[in-house]
Amino acid sequence: MLMQIKKLLNPLSIALLYAIFGSVWILYSDRWVANLSDDMEMLSQMQTYKGWFYIILTAIPLFLLIKAHQRFVLESAQLLKSTEKKYENLFLSNPYPICVVDPETLGFINTNKKFIQTFGYTIRDLKNQTIHHVFAKKDHPLLEKIIRSTLTTGDQNEPIIVKGEPKNDSVISIELMIYEIRFQGQITLLFQMRDVTAELLNRQQIRDLTVHLERTVEERTRQLSSVNEELESFTYSVSHDLRAPLRAIDGFSNAIAMDNKNQLTEESQEYFQRVRRASQRMSQLIDDMLRLSRITRASLTIKEVNLSKIASEVMTTLDVSKSSLVTIEKDIQVDADEGLMHILMSNLLSNAVKYSSKTDNAVIQFGKETQGEQIVYYVKDNGVGFNNSDSNKIFKPFQRLHTESEFVGMGIGLATAKRIVARHGGEIWAEAHSGEGASFYFTLNS
Repeated sequence: MLMQIKKLLNPLSIALLYAIFGSVWILYSDRWVANLSDDMEMLSQMQTYKGWFYIILTAIPLFLLIKAHQRFVLESAQLLKSTEKKYENLFLSNPYPICVVDPETLGFINTNKKFIQTFGYTIRDLKNQTIHHVFAKKDHPLLEKIIRSTLTTGDQNEPIIVKGEPKNDSVISIELMIYEIRFQGQITLLFQMRDVTAELLNRQQIRDLTVHLERTVEERTRQLSSVNEELESFTYSVSHDLRAPLRAIDGFSNAIAMDNKNQLTEESQEYFQRVRRASQRMSQLIDDMLRLSRITRASLTIKEVNLSKIASEVMTTLDVSKSSLVTIEKDIQVDADEGLMHILMSNLLSNAVKYSSKTDNAVIQFGKETQGEQIVYYVKDNGVGFNNSDSNKIFKPFQRLHTESEFVGMGIGLATAKRIVARHGGEIWAEAHSGEGASFYFTLNS
């Protein structure tokens, strides 16, 4: 409110107030004096007093009004000077290159420190130059178009990328915006810039790396497809070419043993039985290898699966001692491939049954627990266990910690389990002690 009153106290307003007050005074004071006396000499004297009274009455307010106006002008000048100083400091210390240009001649009016650092020119170097001097010639038509648009509409332009040419004859990439501003009392153009040379170079490197990566992925995909085709061919050979000789060895060995049963000694018959067992074991080994290969390459169908139900189904197919205590936690739901979950649970539970078969009152457990923020599933038994330092070996194909005479097996089950868990984005590990059983833990992040 006070500021509004001060703005009204300009010379024209003061003169107008003085004229209005004087007119009202003359109009009404003359009538008032005429009514006081009919004596002309007295009237003349009263008119003189009236004039002096008017001068005294108006001089003091007039003095105060003029003084207030002067104070307002002085404060406005100081505020303007302070504001200009702030804007000047902001202009000079701006972290981006800035220059002020005459809109008619396109000559330089002022530049900030960053402009000098970026282009290497001082304001003296640019005294007789136009804004075109610091930009590549091919960008001049675009600059002129943007300048005309800014002067016509008064709006700032969208950022454009142009090539800058510093004093050292290098070429830099500049992101440029042009504004119409009032500078030192005149309409000017402000050029605000940002050196994006390194940024554009990084973008180009990223694009180049992306293209290279895509090409590499395509090449690796072609190589992988070729390897898969070779693997399919190998699988076919194993399935057909290797099985036939094994079947022949098993069949002919059995035929010779049966046909010459009376002529062969017990030792010779045992030899033929060994040949048959070896061929059958080799056939089983081939089946396990093929199964492991298929698991690695099979496509996944992820859906909600009840692991508790699968575990119960698996246990019904296993030869479990009547004295064994089997505990399966109810309603364990996971998102996974149902077929592979059957194989996983079959391998883990059959291991638990097998290695606890020689333990009185065997205990087999399946359930889940929370470790940190992750759900961990487990299969535990109180069987023969193993040395915990060997826990990493058992997940490798054909690695066994017990002899064939102790426990029958091929050493492929846990390797299969590890690949199934890995295909679901999880991990599997074991904890055990000899004679104290084993615990297998796994996670699923599919």
